[in-house]
Amino acid sequence: MNRLRTIISLMTVAVFTACAMGSGPPPERQPQDLHQSIRYLNKGSRYYNKGCYAKAVYHFQKAHEMFAVADNLQGAADSLNSMANAYYRLDEMSSAVLVYDEALGYYQLLDDKEGQVRVLTNKSAALAGSGMFEQAASALSQADALTGGKEILSGLRKKAWAILKLKTGHTEEAKRLIQSAMHAIPKSEAAQYASAQYTMGCILLRSHHPKEAIAYIEKALAFDRQLSSYFGIAQDLETLGDCHVEMGQHDKAVNFYKRSIKIFALLDRPAKVAQILPHLQKSASIAAVGVDATLHWVKQWLEGQLEIGICR
Repeated sequence: MNRLRTIISLMTVAVFTACAMGSGPPPERQPQDLHQSIRYLNKGSRYYNKGCYAKAVYHFQKAHEMFAVADNLQGAADSLNSMANAYYRLDEMSSAVLVYDEALGYYQLLDDKEGQVRVLTNKSAALAGSGMFEQAASALSQADALTGGKEILSGLRKKAWAILKLKTGHTEEAKRLIQSAMHAIPKSEAAQYASAQYTMGCILLRSHHPKEAIAYIEKALAFDRQLSSYFGIAQDLETLGDCHVEMGQHDKAVNFYKRSIKIFALLDRPAKVAQILPHLQKSASIAAVGVDATLHWVKQWLEGQLEIGICR
């Protein structure tokens, strides 16, 4: 059985402005504390997009602390939502769920329907990715109910439903939903568009159509390269390897697995390296291809012998 993963993309973070109290013109410059909060938030987003999730958590937490002390509810909510996404990526689901729920509380205080829908949809995708399917369906149903039938984040919600249906074995329904999601997500939202393409590729791979899947995964890979989304690139390459294994093309699979495992090692993701390693070794054995040099680099990088510090 091929391994399928989903992308839980970080949502675009809004830039916040302060409201002036009393009469007179608004201040020409942002307060220093607000400026610093936004800097932490943006830096966390950059780390997240690269795949440096521990660093992202640190910066989102710093941003949240500064928004909280200023009682900036919007900033507190958005930093928590982003932090929860990063916790999920670190496989810390208990922390992720707690933080998603706290973010939801802030959005409710703000009467921000779109914020509530976003955090519930993110929470659902994280829960589905962790095998908590009933909880994921409940969160998505809450998100749908909040829209009142309006097209609020429809592409994001449809993609999350497609992921859940794929995970629970309803492949045809997942395919229908992701096709609808791809029409709803504009290409200008590159991270979301890449995620939708990747999800469609995974659905086709699960349906034993690896050749068709490759076309979608390659589109996702092109977008992830443009975004410098290193985790996304590694994930795309891994799944391309899975596609070629399904087609019996182990020599090509080795190429993709080697590139993927090196990126995950550079991102200091030993669990992902351990997950890919047996598949790389099996395909290399079948194709009679040597991988000793790759394994040498991977071992060195996981031991911290890096010339560059991607996540520093």
